[in-house]
Amino acid sequence: MPMNPRLLRPLARGRYNALRVGLVAYWPLNEDASAGDVTADDWTGRGNNLTSNNSVPSVAGVQGNAREFTTANSEYLSAAGDNADLRFMDGRSWTFAGWVYIPTTWPSNHVFSARDDVTAGNREINFRCQIQGGLRRIVCQTAPGDSPGIQLTVGDTAVAGDNLAVDAWHFFAFTYDSSSRNGFGRVNDGVGSNKTDTTTLPAGTPPVGTTAFNLGRRQDGFGYLTGRLDEVAKWDRVLSGDELDTLYNNGAGIDLRQ
Repeated sequence: MPMNPRLLRPLARGRYNALRVGLVAYWPLNEDASAGDVTADDWTGRGNNLTSNNSVPSVAGVQGNAREFTTANSEYLSAAGDNADLRFMDGRSWTFAGWVYIPTTWPSNHVFSARDDVTAGNREINFRCQIQGGLRRIVCQTAPGDSPGIQLTVGDTAVAGDNLAVDAWHFFAFTYDSSSRNGFGRVNDGVGSNKTDTTTLPAGTPPVGTTAFNLGRRQDGFGYLTGRLDEVAKWDRVLSGDELDTLYNNGAGIDLRQ
């Protein structure tokens, strides 16, 4: 019986064939969502499509279209349940990367992606924009409030003028190696103090929640995003520095479908 060709997409011949190895979800966010709730399709064919809630509109992105989220409208994209591909702390290595655009004012504690809420046992992982000590940050937290827990923080230095710009796109990438328990974070090209971060998960088993994966909010409604997202993807492996450079592409990004 021939295999479903949709399942072969990550290994199909193309410019970024090698980079698609281990790719378990990829949302180019190129749909025309000029009106109503439009599903964000998972290009891999693995069925990790995201439902639009409260009409998340399309706007110009890094590559093609993107989606714009407004806190006041409680807009977000959500998976249809607890999907194994979208778990982060269940013993597998992973990479999570994409682009976030912050308009006008850098937000504090606006969650742009999460698979957790504040309920004990569901505090798995979240990714957020944050103001910390007056500096602009992009943060990954896993098992926040539960022990063990880690936080990866990338962003501004304390040097005047070395700020993450508003009204601009920023590349983010976070990785976790399950064998070494090492986490890594990077913003943009990763060059300069605080543009990368590393940490190690303490001994013990982090909680793996059952909360659905979200873009644009945390499950409990905390920290809806005001901003845009584009070219968001998850791998079941740790991407190399060179591979992250390819994704960043000197600030231009890439379309993984090529």
